[in-house]
Amino acid sequence: MDDREPRDAAYPAGIALVVLALLAIGAVMAASTSTNLDQPLIQRNLWQTPFGRHLLLIGLSVLALFGSARVTLWWLGAGTRARLASALLLSIVTAAALAAVWLPGVGVDHNGARRWIRLGTDAMGLSFQPSELAKPALILALAAILGQSAQGARTLIGGFAPAGVLIAVFVVLIGIEDFGTAVLLAAVGGMTLLAGGCRVWHCAAAAVPGLATLTYLLVSEPYRLRRLTAFRDVFADPQGAGYHPIQSLVAIVSGGWFGRGVGNGMQKHGFLPEAESDFIFSVIVEETGIFGGVGVILLYVALAYLGLRVMRLAATRTAQLIAFAATMLITLQAALNIAVATVATPTKGIPLPMISAGGTGLVCLCACAGLLLAVAHFGERAPAHAVAKTDHRSSSGWRPGERGVSA
Repeated sequence: MDDREPRDAAYPAGIALVVLALLAIGAVMAASTSTNLDQPLIQRNLWQTPFGRHLLLIGLSVLALFGSARVTLWWLGAGTRARLASALLLSIVTAAALAAVWLPGVGVDHNGARRWIRLGTDAMGLSFQPSELAKPALILALAAILGQSAQGARTLIGGFAPAGVLIAVFVVLIGIEDFGTAVLLAAVGGMTLLAGGCRVWHCAAAAVPGLATLTYLLVSEPYRLRRLTAFRDVFADPQGAGYHPIQSLVAIVSGGWFGRGVGNGMQKHGFLPEAESDFIFSVIVEETGIFGGVGVILLYVALAYLGLRVMRLAATRTAQLIAFAATMLITLQAALNIAVATVATPTKGIPLPMISAGGTGLVCLCACAGLLLAVAHFGERAPAHAVAKTDHRSSSGWRPGERGVSA
């Protein structure tokens, strides 16, 4: 038996365990942030409460994790044309959904932002956020385009142009209403272009209009500029633009080393806005202390390590690009959320992956983790004829960004 097999087989289990651990922490924190001082947590109509809905979404997220892995395993074993066609179809559907939020009677406003599509009647209260679907869609599309061959990725027409246009379409459509997610996808997309072997000067040339577009999106909304200027001195406007970061810092500082105890935090009771989603890390530190916050960070570090190891061992260029992009997306989003909570960056609406409350985001990020899980399984479990139909790496082992590696 090859001495690699036990270690390789441990990666899928490790990825699944880390994701399930993050979901479990999210369930505990959902219970904590859902507590009401004058009502019990467990009520007769549990599934109509925020905590009950979050438990249901966790169940759907687990299905998305393993369902996405199973579908992606089939996708990786399919032919190049099938992968390109299916990725293109998913991208078109996603772009159409991103545009549909502007249709009267379809799009839904929430807190002044129009990012959701209504599902069912108003009484049902169900909605879908297309910008979250764009995350797995972009990963699969870039992997399908750039994974065909190293030589193709270095060409303008065959590799960089279609991948760059796809990134631009998603970033513009999302950035109109969700600047934080647009920046995240632009960063992940740019890193994937470089990792896929695109020429540096192609990426540099595209970065100029890209940065100009992001700058326009930033200055087009006054509240975005207020957040940026408030970051210079959050205490200058404590009841306005500085309120969120100040309350987040209060929660973190009051937690100390060991925290107030799970469920005993005070900032979530009307002081810290979006405590269950954008600022959930602050609540974690307040209730479990610095040790609890560091523990959460280490889980994301473990996921990053496992993802990069899986990338190095993946059987094909396409699989390696999926592993790279999925790892970067999840860990970079986690880093951005924690940076916002600790006031290391200006305030942005970025949820903490697998922990923050939220329907579409929770399910789609678990689907992204499922892509990574599929790559971890692919090299060991895919039948030989399926791997033969895919784009092989070289015998020396392809690495993202390497030049001149044959397909």
